[in-house]
Amino acid sequence: MNKGFIFLSVLVCLVFIQCATPQLHNTQEALVTRSVITSTKGICIGNSTVAAYLGGAAVASLLFTDEEIAKGYSCHSLAVPGHTIYQQLNAWKAYQDKDQADWIIIEIGLNDLKPTDALDATLDRYQKLIDTINLTKKTGAKLLLATMTPCKQRLINIYKENAMVSYKKWMAMNNAIMGKGPHAITGVDHRFNGHTIMLMDKAGNLKAEYEVPEKDRIHENTAGRLIIASHWRLALAAAGYLP
Repeated sequence: MNKGFIFLSVLVCLVFIQCATPQLHNTQEALVTRSVITSTKGICIGNSTVAAYLGGAAVASLLFTDEEIAKGYSCHSLAVPGHTIYQQLNAWKAYQDKDQADWIIIEIGLNDLKPTDALDATLDRYQKLIDTINLTKKTGAKLLLATMTPCKQRLINIYKENAMVSYKKWMAMNNAIMGKGPHAITGVDHRFNGHTIMLMDKAGNLKAEYEVPEKDRIHENTAGRLIIASHWRLALAAAGYLP
């Protein structure tokens, strides 16, 4: 199926669908610069919910239409299944062509939700990732920050009686990613959470229709990843990188 038709279908749905989710409000920060830049290159940072995993396509591979790719649009994925914030920081440091990227999308944190790992320490690592990227990226390249995807039942399955500690941490981290709370992440050009809202059911779980066949309650199938890609595109458009 043509990628352009898929994106159009998903974006049309965004116009009509409104989702109510726990302590999460759909937000797209407005940017001052709205001029559209043609033929851009980007980098994405993430874990198994961004990288190709369990049959779900890599979000980077769904981001642009064939026509856009032919014009020179691209996204190099540094995302690796299982990676923590620090591991993706090391992947960024090791990548030799970071100075070629016009933008960087970051969607990371699900592997840093252990209940024994203090929230403050985790957000310090997140801020260090942002600060390091800002110091080493190309001048003028923009940093776009995405919230983590839904995973409440996954946390219950793994952490049992301590699951709510992790879930509260997930909510607090997403608030910080959106620039809220006492440890708000700074140094970001754009923040967005619409993909998280669309993928989440009323209980805070990943919607069943977007799960991989293994039903592990955290990893999206390709349909779910198309939703993520569509919101990445909205963020790129808000930043002036897509019409």
